[in-house]
Amino acid sequence: MAKIKELPTPTKTGRFERIGTHTHIRGLGLDENLTAVKVRDGMAGQEKAREAADGSGHSVSVTCDENGKPIVQVQTHGDVDVAELRRDIEQRYPDAKIEGLERNS
Repeated sequence: MAKIKELPTPTKTGRFERIGTHTHIRGLGLDENLTAVKVRDGMAGQEKAREAADGSGHSVSVTCDENGKPIVQVQTHGDVDVAELRRDIEQRYPDAKIEGLERNS
């Protein structure tokens, strides 16, 4: 017959760590003449592609608050349909708090 042995109770309690997903990308990495800088705004490489995308677009960063609810931070560049972008974000992240969805030049 197998012996049943009681395991010792752990004395140390685990430490709680909150991990927040985030990005360091802040833009396309273009200078004032809309020329791509090799490393800038969290972007590196693909200079020609970044220069081609300078006309319009948006940057999106998604993090979570302490309750796990998503927070979407948006920055638009150039001619962007803000209403359409808002609908897309609301569809992808239901119940998310949306910050900074405004037109920047």
